[in-house]
Amino acid sequence: MKTFLPFLLLLLCVHVSAQKTTSPAVNRSTKLMLPVMNAGKWGVIDPEGKETIACQFDKLSAFSENLALVRFGGKYGFINYDGKYEINPQYQDAYDFSEGLAAVRIDGKWGYINHSGEFVIRPVFDNALSFKEGKAPVKERSQWGYINKEGKMLINPQFQEAYPFQENSALVRFGGKYGFIGHDGKYSIVPTFDDAKDFKEGLAAAKKSGKWGYLDKDGKYVIANDYQEAEAFTESLAPVKLGGKWGYVNKEGKIVVNPQFTLALPFSENVAVVKSGSNFGYVDKNGVYTINPQFSDAANFENGYARVKVSGKMAYIKKDGKIVWVQIK
Repeated sequence: MKTFLPFLLLLLCVHVSAQKTTSPAVNRSTKLMLPVMNAGKWGVIDPEGKETIACQFDKLSAFSENLALVRFGGKYGFINYDGKYEINPQYQDAYDFSEGLAAVRIDGKWGYINHSGEFVIRPVFDNALSFKEGKAPVKERSQWGYINKEGKMLINPQFQEAYPFQENSALVRFGGKYGFIGHDGKYSIVPTFDDAKDFKEGLAAAKKSGKWGYLDKDGKYVIANDYQEAEAFTESLAPVKLGGKWGYVNKEGKIVVNPQFTLALPFSENVAVVKSGSNFGYVDKNGVYTINPQFSDAANFENGYARVKVSGKMAYIKKDGKIVWVQIK
């Protein structure tokens, strides 16, 4: 769940007015910051290719609540928009800030810190995930439950797996099966599914009898479980795999882009990453290529830019496919 994925786009639209820094403020309120890697280290450039934060970190996440999670010297900390530490690297592991708190691990236990790096929930948990909708999943011994922002256990540890709330429902695993609970801790959908994913746009992908379909909030299949694989809905479409190929289905269950791709990702900014053969490109909601397959890897567009890989090097492109930056080394 952490945002340190090998090729996840981390495109940052920053707002300096809320940042904490003792250095002169630079007005970046209308500019984007693009994470880049050179010589194995991560930093940030602006859309003109100018380095704004030197490539120095082993890992770098997107800014969240004006702070970015970084790893340096084997430890995790948080930097501001000027690349200066607001919270020094000291944690064994950590997640981005969410709802004012960040889950961090120190001395083998997880707790939650505020923006000043102060523990507001002591590190006593065996595992922990981010706060969403006022609650966070935490693990005690071998079971997961949910706490509030005061650290009070609201839903007792009882689940084999538990995930942050989305759309007032949380995905949990109990007795080897997946289901959903509400904020009261009661099952809104009893665990009967072999696998499942979070609710997005009112529907959740769920697997039963070896096939995927989509559930409504009552736990009924509103799109039949006919698919080999299925991903979340975004912009009213979802990627599905049928007959060994990926296409897209709408919320009525109609295939709107025929299965034809080796891989397909959810839509973002009206285009989606798809893989044809060994190369990645981008299609619109009719399945027409807006950028032909030519990249060895690709990520979704965010704020008009997408990160791709060309000839083994990271690069950024715009919606017209024009390359605006290429990794030096």
